[in-house]
Amino acid sequence: MQPASFCQPSGKVCVPGPPSKKGSRGPRERRGAQGPKGKRGASGPRGMTGQKGEPGKSTSLPEVTISPETKPVTENQTARFYCSARRHPTPVVTWSKVRGLLADERVKTDQNGRFEVTKWSFNDSGEYICSAVSVLGKDSKTVKLFC
Repeated sequence: MQPASFCQPSGKVCVPGPPSKKGSRGPRERRGAQGPKGKRGASGPRGMTGQKGEPGKSTSLPEVTISPETKPVTENQTARFYCSARRHPTPVVTWSKVRGLLADERVKTDQNGRFEVTKWSFNDSGEYICSAVSVLGKDSKTVKLFC
């Protein structure tokens, strides 16, 4: 119970009655102007580290491999050699003859390292060089063809 209060104007003692119902909400007014921008807050915690990516190709000097290293050939047969140089960056493979030329139409080479001499003759006997050249350097190997 609340303490008694004096009623106005007669000066009598008044006892308050029970609370009344809550009144209805008043009309909504227009929104006020936007306030000034606040200060920037502290940075949040660092996120999780992502997965490690795939490794790139490593660079290395060319390394020549020839198959077979020597080959006996019967006259009028075809002789074939394969030269590979698999490194990064990809080297350019070329064939040449030690003390001679490959300018004959019977000699064929390709960019995959194949070396072929058709209708082999005794004059074709000798040493042949496979060379691989890239921007990083050069490597070469020698093979022997004989009758």
